[in-house]
Amino acid sequence: MTSTPAATPAATAPLPVSSRGCPVLHGESFAANSPRVYRQLREQGPAGWAEIAPGVHALVVTGRRAALDMLNDPATYAKDARLWADLNEGKIPQDSPVLPLMAWRPSALYADGEVHARLRRVLDDCIARISPHRLREVTRRGALTLVAAVAERGEADMMSDFADTLPLLVFADLLGCTSEMATRMVEVCQVLISASPDAAQAAVDFAGLLFELIHLRRAQPGEDLTSWMLGHDAGLTDEEVLHQLYLTVGAGVIPTAAWVGWALHLLLRDDSYAGTLAAGTVSVRRALEKALWVRSPMANF
Repeated sequence: MTSTPAATPAATAPLPVSSRGCPVLHGESFAANSPRVYRQLREQGPAGWAEIAPGVHALVVTGRRAALDMLNDPATYAKDARLWADLNEGKIPQDSPVLPLMAWRPSALYADGEVHARLRRVLDDCIARISPHRLREVTRRGALTLVAAVAERGEADMMSDFADTLPLLVFADLLGCTSEMATRMVEVCQVLISASPDAAQAAVDFAGLLFELIHLRRAQPGEDLTSWMLGHDAGLTDEEVLHQLYLTVGAGVIPTAAWVGWALHLLLRDDSYAGTLAAGTVSVRRALEKALWVRSPMANF
């Protein structure tokens, strides 16, 4: 006979709700009970209200069909965040950790129609110019640097010391940052990723760094994303280039870091991986694939 493990307190405690009685999609309780919170959210139907940060409520789409309908109907569901009623009415705290990701910027993420098509073409064209061989070498070099630092200390937080940092090192190189700029970029973006109370200031600091980089690469073009965007025939302004770079880093770093982190968890802690990896019977690729299936690197956006 086998006994059923006792439920943990976190699995049985009542879930917190917001001032409007909605599920809470942030904080320690959400982190510890996210499957339960998502079930609570789905009980409202294909879309339901949730608090996504202190005092910030949003209608969250949970059904696949509803998501497809929304994404394919920009005339009804515009991506222009300047239409956000609560923000316009002063109901969103100016230091809210969600503003760096949700407030409007002149980038493809917040644009529709011809504006979106123009900005998206620049992104597609410039990203297509990245050499896979260069990307592989930059990633390998960054990983070895971080592993060497971990080995010297003898311990590490696998997210902040590796998974969060490696994509930032790669993007710093792809954007054409100097060594000093790369160091600053890692520091400010780690604060931005954390969604801490300092995230708003980190967003300002990161934009300032990108502005410096744009001026540097306009004067000294190189083989990098910044130079390619500045030279693209779409004729982007410096402000537009800045926000396409901001978007590229945000979209490339945050989900990649989560993906790497969960794959590392499988490789280091899951017996079906940790016990056989050294013998060569389980590949890193399989761990990465399982991570995508069982722990999406971006559960909501």
